[in-house]
Amino acid sequence: MTAYAVTSGTRRKLARASVARDGSWGPLSIFAQAGGSLALRLEGVGLIPAEETLGMPAPRSFVRADFEPAAGVLVPLSVTAADEGTPVHPARVRAWWHGEGGWEFADARTAAGGGASVTVPPGEIFFRVQASGYEIANLAGMAIDSTPESPVRIQLSRAGVLVGRVMSSSGPVPDFKVRFWGSDGGGSGSLAVADSADGSFRAESVPLGGVMVYAQRDGFPPSELQRVEIRSGQQVEIELLLPDARQGRGRIVDAFTGRPLPGARARTWVRDRQTWIEATGMDGVADEDGEFVLDGLAPGLNHLELQAEGYALANGEVAVMGEGVVELGAWALAPAQDLVVRLTGPAASSPGQLTARLRRTLPAREQRFDANGEAVFTAFPAGQTTVQVITPTGMVVEESAYLVAGQPWVIEIAVEEQGEDALDVEVIGLEHLEPGLVLHSFTSLGQDRQRERLLFVEGGRASVPGPFGEEVILRLLEDEAKLIVVRHLRRSDLRGSRLVLEIDHEARRFQIVDRQQQPLQDVQVILQILGDRSGWSCAEITDSAGHVDFLLPPGREFQLHFRFPGGGGIGDRRVELPADPNEVMVVVLQTNAELEVRYEDGGIPIQGIRGLLLAPSGYRFVFLDRSDLSGWSRSGPIPAGRYTLDALEPGYWPVVLPVEVREGPNLHVIPIRRLGAVVIHVRSFGMPKVPAAAVYLVNAESGESVEQWIAEGKLVSPKGGMVTDANGELRVVAIPNGTYRYRVVAQDGQTAEGELLVPPHSEGKVKILFP
Repeated sequence: MTAYAVTSGTRRKLARASVARDGSWGPLSIFAQAGGSLALRLEGVGLIPAEETLGMPAPRSFVRADFEPAAGVLVPLSVTAADEGTPVHPARVRAWWHGEGGWEFADARTAAGGGASVTVPPGEIFFRVQASGYEIANLAGMAIDSTPESPVRIQLSRAGVLVGRVMSSSGPVPDFKVRFWGSDGGGSGSLAVADSADGSFRAESVPLGGVMVYAQRDGFPPSELQRVEIRSGQQVEIELLLPDARQGRGRIVDAFTGRPLPGARARTWVRDRQTWIEATGMDGVADEDGEFVLDGLAPGLNHLELQAEGYALANGEVAVMGEGVVELGAWALAPAQDLVVRLTGPAASSPGQLTARLRRTLPAREQRFDANGEAVFTAFPAGQTTVQVITPTGMVVEESAYLVAGQPWVIEIAVEEQGEDALDVEVIGLEHLEPGLVLHSFTSLGQDRQRERLLFVEGGRASVPGPFGEEVILRLLEDEAKLIVVRHLRRSDLRGSRLVLEIDHEARRFQIVDRQQQPLQDVQVILQILGDRSGWSCAEITDSAGHVDFLLPPGREFQLHFRFPGGGGIGDRRVELPADPNEVMVVVLQTNAELEVRYEDGGIPIQGIRGLLLAPSGYRFVFLDRSDLSGWSRSGPIPAGRYTLDALEPGYWPVVLPVEVREGPNLHVIPIRRLGAVVIHVRSFGMPKVPAAAVYLVNAESGESVEQWIAEGKLVSPKGGMVTDANGELRVVAIPNGTYRYRVVAQDGQTAEGELLVPPHSEGKVKILFP
């Protein structure tokens, strides 16, 4: 039994006691401190760790905590150095999984032989291993149902050394945190420093290659992200500058009604390309008018996250320039909704063993199905969503949908389980590959049902559990990302449930350059094998010389797709490999155009809109930057051509427009409408409330009717339809602002007509009095 003090997310061990044979423990004397909480954690061989969090006890008080630990799966581990194969000792191992109350974990340290063990519940388990002088290793989720026959092997790569100083405008910073990660998807880590007189630090577990680094301290904005090259045996120096903080003010409102959202929060984040790294700790809280003040903004681009209880999370960017307080403008949040995943088919009669998983969230959110065959995810945001249903045997059934704010969210999935079988796989030709191979199996079971598994290759062997459909796809991956082998099999090819995969691949290097033959750095190169019916691809990021390396099978054709750091995409490029495997293949990207759009609503620039450009094929796409305070949004370099611009933001009427991008710069003004609401109240001299009066609304600008939008699925019909309720009132929300013509017809035939104005992020109200 271990007691920890927990303050601001930091855990400090206070005391430890052994558990007696009768299961009792304590008394345990701890040092009581002001603030924070007390965490009591029970750990034991064969037991899943259990933890209880209490308020910090008062001095000389007594606290009792009882535990009912559950037996788990004992997982042996072996940690070795990747270059020499020698045991790594000491190394810290953390296994973690998604429990009912969030993420839970179990810790262990390796012994002299590099071995350790942890006890975990059955299910998907993640591992994180770190040791001085080595990169931190993160292993993706492993399906663990029972104790493995052999230890889980984890190999650590040698790390580099990063030294430097953290400075501010007033001199060295004594207390700070440095965070770093491999820019090509390598390991990550952080270093907390306290009482450094000269602001210096030394990090010894930095991954080799391109590394992103920044520093952070309470009360300061984070430093700019810097990229450094770390090499084995070398010490790299860097200086990180914490900028002076700026203050901003803005307003947070309901996206449909425009009402202020008191208590809503805005905070700044550190972001690397499309990945949100962590919050900076600076929060602004909205008052009764929805207005907030946010400290800790940095000069230049800042990334914001906005949240309010009952509303979907939103994010965007703001540019801080000039002097004085920064005006951040109004931010609209859409109400969060429940997503219902409903089972159909034979499995709907026994849903208790099935799990629904949302793939678009990180970590993936999971829910068990109830007795009615429904799994409900609460407070879910709008947008593209992929849902998986997972059976006890690992079969995966997947369904995707675009969730539109304000409309009911129900995704129905048909599931039909099939029988079990297995396939034993032997991999030969491993001598040219680094350890860490994973076998990914995929089989279609018909009617949108599929089954997939990730299995670690141990000693060149792996056993793939069934069931299998008529076609089976096996993919051998290195480090769970690089594609090595793709094999397509029919059920008749399984040959007694045994298969040999032979690796005879060649290392190939590509160099990506622009039209002036200048190398392009940090471009994601996605390589797809043509003729691979699964559409599987692998990706690497170019280094400072524009190089990427792939291990490719001989005699195959390939297709390339490219993505720029800002999100721009160029795709569908077929390549033929040179006959000489040592020859570098140079690929020239024809990025001869750039698009800038300005979003306006009635001549007013709109901030925070992020558009998506789609090519006619639908595969080539470009994410534009979020629009700045002037409404401008930019694409980065792209090829000229015809695109479709989609802008689907909560709080705004959807925009889908054709855009032609010519060679050179392109400027377009895009009209976009903030949403509002209309409230119509009908009464007469004889009746203070006139129910069941029919209401017809037509947008004066477009000539489209609200009834037409409802029929097209663009708008959710008010409850009861377009008629007044028992109180003589009709409320229509989430319609574009502007002028509307209305016509109201009472049941007795009386009619009223006129015009009304729906203001942006607010309500337009009309009171009608019949004689």
